[in-house]
Amino acid sequence: MRVVHLIKTDGIAGAEAHLLVLLPLLARRGVDVRVLFIAPVSGAGADFAEAVESHGIAVDRIPIRGHGSPALIPAIARALRKLKPDIAHAHLFHAELWGVPAAKLVGVPRVVISRHNDDPRRRRQPLRTVYRGVWPMIDVCVCISNSVRRAAVVEGAPDRKLRTIWYGLPVKPPENRAEARAALRAELGLAPDAPVFGTLSRLVAIKGIDTAIRAVAGVPGVHLAAAGDGPERDALVNLAAELNVSDRVHVLGWRSPAAPVLAGLDGLLAPSQREGFGLSVLEAMQQGIPVIASSAGAHPETVVDGYTGLLVPAGDADALRRAVESLAGSVSLRQAMGEAGRARVEREFTADRMADQTLALYQDLGSGKAVE
Repeated sequence: MRVVHLIKTDGIAGAEAHLLVLLPLLARRGVDVRVLFIAPVSGAGADFAEAVESHGIAVDRIPIRGHGSPALIPAIARALRKLKPDIAHAHLFHAELWGVPAAKLVGVPRVVISRHNDDPRRRRQPLRTVYRGVWPMIDVCVCISNSVRRAAVVEGAPDRKLRTIWYGLPVKPPENRAEARAALRAELGLAPDAPVFGTLSRLVAIKGIDTAIRAVAGVPGVHLAAAGDGPERDALVNLAAELNVSDRVHVLGWRSPAAPVLAGLDGLLAPSQREGFGLSVLEAMQQGIPVIASSAGAHPETVVDGYTGLLVPAGDADALRRAVESLAGSVSLRQAMGEAGRARVEREFTADRMADQTLALYQDLGSGKAVE
């Protein structure tokens, strides 16, 4: 079975990180995996393509300027005709809008898309009308969470075509917590026992890092380590200064791998206003770190409130402050929630489970079971 994954990307974020885990596992399960990369001429996203190739998976490239146009469809169609896939599997906007029609044009037997977010633009015009024409061409839409699945239904997707397959992580031992805690506090110039909570995300408004800063500002002695970068960086640094907590808010930039930073935290904060899944939540839980997350999006599917962490209303800095206070003040609570979180990841959110479910979907498509 040959499956060609289509994607246009500017770099490695959640969807791309997911594919870098999934694709090699599908290849090991006997799937002939190829990637058709809609490649920005600027060179953005080259790191993703190179990472895919490092796993021994072939990547074909189609250049694109800007956001592309329907003129891309013939180019993608020519590439698919040459590759002759049994299934075309599209990821993110551009591959959905241009790749799906191209696949149908050349008669690819089955067409799958994956929804990696619940971007509300799809529910507004003109995209809502555009997708009304795209959905009949799609056999199955894989949703990364039930939250994303519900958003797709609101958009107008036929529920019978939707399947939920959660993201998963490779099973591996956690970092040495004592060493990670000591290293992080030494880097930040803090006392060995200083309480440090953290965030791991792009620094964009929707991630709610401003809410985390406001919450931590209200808990004396607690530090916030914000791993990531993005257009909101300067605004967040300025907010910390306005709240007189510049000495307790540390913007770390991107960290790869992120596990050593996560393992050094007392807790991860995930205060997103909207969240398709939240891979960093799983990564923290895998390290045995409790999570305080907003109740938005998929967080209630990953974080069990009061057991693996705490859920608070999105945008409510005071509720987040109280949650931070409760964890900062109890080593035993942090330990219990962290252990429960790690066990939950190993039980429900493994990469092997994700790959097995994806392979089963492909096999069902081949036999007609997953199609109305």
